Amino acid sequence: MQEVITTSPISWLDTQQVANKLGISRQMVMDLIHSGQLKANKFGYRTYRIPAEEVDNYITKTAV
Repeated sequence: MQEVITTSPISWLDTQQVANKLGISRQMVMDLIHSGQLKANKFGYRTYRIPAEEVDNYITKTAV
């Protein structure tokens, strides 16, 4: 018998949604992605998607 592992689907945010959630500009989100501080997946030529869980981790990690 094969074990079935279920996972919840990943909730993806675009850069503008992340910017709104963090209260920063879209360009700042891009800077965070390019510096490696925020993990993102690139889809196509200019489209980035960030897992919502990654944004939550970033908020926790950078909390004062």
